[in-house]
Amino acid sequence: MASATCDCNKEGSQKPVCDQDTGTCRCQEGISGPRCDRRAQGHDQEFPTCLRYRLCFDQWDHTISSLSTVVQGLIRLAANMEDKRETLPVCEADFKGLRENMSEIERIWRHPVFSSEEFSKVKDYHDSVRNKSCS
Repeated sequence: MASATCDCNKEGSQKPVCDQDTGTCRCQEGISGPRCDRRAQGHDQEFPTCLRYRLCFDQWDHTISSLSTVVQGLIRLAANMEDKRETLPVCEADFKGLRENMSEIERIWRHPVFSSEEFSKVKDYHDSVRNKSCS
């Protein structure tokens, strides 16, 4: 069996530098990358002395990773729903009702029941009744 070539960064690699069968580099703690030539996530400083960040980084990193996973799941769910629109009659009925309500609102908006003059008369009458009842 021929051994694979190792192209690992010696500063970032453990000893032995790589797996002789696969050529995969063995990185030191805090180092990453196919060649062990970059700092690993959660570590600061410049390569090759990559110190571990404080605990708060791990907490935020975990939260962000979890949110990223949730968002990716929602994207997949939305794509699946787009494909299955016809198989979701309950949702379609809800959307139909919402569309009808929006149409009714737009109709009222465009053609109000009262003209501005009529509305003013009703408002004035309302104000006068209110004033009489309060005095």
